[in-house]
Amino acid sequence: MNESVIKVKISFKNNEKLTDSIMKSLHPDNLVTPPYLEINEVFTHGEYAIILKGCLESKVVNSMRQTIDEILAIINMILKAESILSR
Repeated sequence: MNESVIKVKISFKNNEKLTDSIMKSLHPDNLVTPPYLEINEVFTHGEYAIILKGCLESKVVNSMRQTIDEILAIINMILKAESILSR
């Protein structure tokens, strides 16, 4: 089986609090995954990394893409909220 690995690394320089907020928002969604998709998370020194792993099949690649889209949408929402609240 060919395995594709997609790694999304999120870090915000000098803003560990924001990175922590993003991690806390995403973590619950990453607990339950389909059997063909594995999601691992690492949070160290203000850097949050999400690693998606799955085999190179159309269904799995599409699921990974949808997961990344959801991650980016959540991050975008948090950044917009932070921008509004910091005014």
